[in-house]
Amino acid sequence: ADYADYAEAEQQLPAEEFQVDGREAGPAMDGGFLHLLESLEARVDLMSQMQNTRAAIQRRAQEIEEQNSYSYEAAIQRRAQEIAEMNREASEAAFQRRAQEIEEMNRDPYEVAIQRRAQE
Repeated sequence: ADYADYAEAEQQLPAEEFQVDGREAGPAMDGGFLHLLESLEARVDLMSQMQNTRAAIQRRAQEIEEQNSYSYEAAIQRRAQEIAEMNREASEAAFQRRAQEIEEMNRDPYEVAIQRRAQE
């Protein structure tokens, strides 16, 4: 739309208002061209800001994802260690109980044999 406005304004200007030797353009050219130029500059600035904002959002989202992933993985590792420790303790306790049961089963006949020998 701005380009169309500029093209229309350019067609309406008299040829003498365009200066080829580098001097300033006439008032009719200043209005349309400068408006278009300012509009383009504003759009470029806005696009740059949007790209910077998008990049910042993506970086932050990645940081959050990494933190959540790390926290989740760390929690899983802690829980796995807790379970492994509980299993180890349970295995040791079961082994000790079984060893005591075997010892008690073996103790009675052994003690009986010792007592018999002592009586003989």
